[in-house]
Amino acid sequence: MKNKSLVFSVIGSTMLIVLAFIINYTTSMNHPWFIYPAFAVLWWPLGVFFGQNKKYRAFSVVGGLLIAVFAYIVNMVTSPGFPWFIFPVFAVLWWPMTMLINPLKRPKMYSVVASIYIIAFFWLTNHITTPNTIWFIHPVFAVLWWPISTIICGAKKYKLYSVVSTIYITTFLALVNYVASPQYVWFYYPLYGLLWWPMSMFLAKKPKIYSIVMSLLTLGYLALINYMNTPSDLWYPYSAFHLIWWPLVMILGKRAKSFWFALIGALSIIAYYVFLYYRLTPGTHPWYLYIILPAIWWPICASLKRKALTITFVLLSIVVFVAYYSLLNILLTPQHFWAINLVYPALWVVMGVYFGGNRKFFALSVCASIVTIVYFSILNYLHTPNVIWAVYPAFVILWWPLSMYFFKVKKERPQKAAN
Repeated sequence: MKNKSLVFSVIGSTMLIVLAFIINYTTSMNHPWFIYPAFAVLWWPLGVFFGQNKKYRAFSVVGGLLIAVFAYIVNMVTSPGFPWFIFPVFAVLWWPMTMLINPLKRPKMYSVVASIYIIAFFWLTNHITTPNTIWFIHPVFAVLWWPISTIICGAKKYKLYSVVSTIYITTFLALVNYVASPQYVWFYYPLYGLLWWPMSMFLAKKPKIYSIVMSLLTLGYLALINYMNTPSDLWYPYSAFHLIWWPLVMILGKRAKSFWFALIGALSIIAYYVFLYYRLTPGTHPWYLYIILPAIWWPICASLKRKALTITFVLLSIVVFVAYYSLLNILLTPQHFWAINLVYPALWVVMGVYFGGNRKFFALSVCASIVTIVYFSILNYLHTPNVIWAVYPAFVILWWPLSMYFFKVKKERPQKAAN
């Protein structure tokens, strides 16, 4: 029965193809359209033969090749000037490739073979369509992550994966740099960020060594940028002072919380910035004065320990900081009243602590609205006195206390009176 079905399918398909060819030849011999029904008819004997023998892999190979040949013939008949058949053939050949290499049983082999296949397709497409522009490296970069991740992560070698991935990304960026803009070397900029990945994988459990290595890496990176871009201006050594704090704190450990470390650190910070001022910008605006108070506040907080977390100390700190910077404003830049920008958020902290702690939210909305409206009015007067714009945010802000009054306070009064 099986043989009769196969013989019948072969004879029947042959007769149909011959009939289509005769009709094509006698009616429109200039266009071989018989290939379309012939392509469809051939699936009959193929399906019968491979289906009866349950040779599904062989069927996928023969079927894929049949479709590829059909697409090539149609391409040559209709538009021989451009080989567009490679696009459908690329998709069709995934069928036999997947049947021959089971991605569930052989994921590593499948990822490698499929990646090579995709790379070959993109290279061929690049060569055929735009041979003067090398663009296939971009999709290839994305494709290769598949076998790299499958092989290395499948073996649970995550540290090796971070190293290989970093080298791979760096190589890709260097290649793109060379192809796209060889006149300017830029690939080392992202390289700094990439190196944090393998360094963190190897040294994360050794925080002291990690801090030392990464500080040196950062300093080296800044030195490279200094040398590559501004070799006449040696600025990277100034960053060493900031980078040393991380490994220093990690090495000292609990001792970094002591008052003496805070005192020495604060004095060294003040001395460093005073040195920078007289070394780089002598006689100009004394900007180092703005750093002195925060530096001094460090040993003060360290000496008070838990008392520095109290509301009283926080409010006192706000008063001292506002007074200090307001004094600097008056003495150094009286023509521009910038201290108001510090007073405004400071008042918000005070109001939040007082009204929020006592759960007086309506009073908070009233006071905060008044403060905000006054703040915008002062800014309006100082910067653009000819244009009155402060009324616009004032209109929006007033909705806050009004909403609190009508939807909360007014509704609560009858309930309290009833009780």
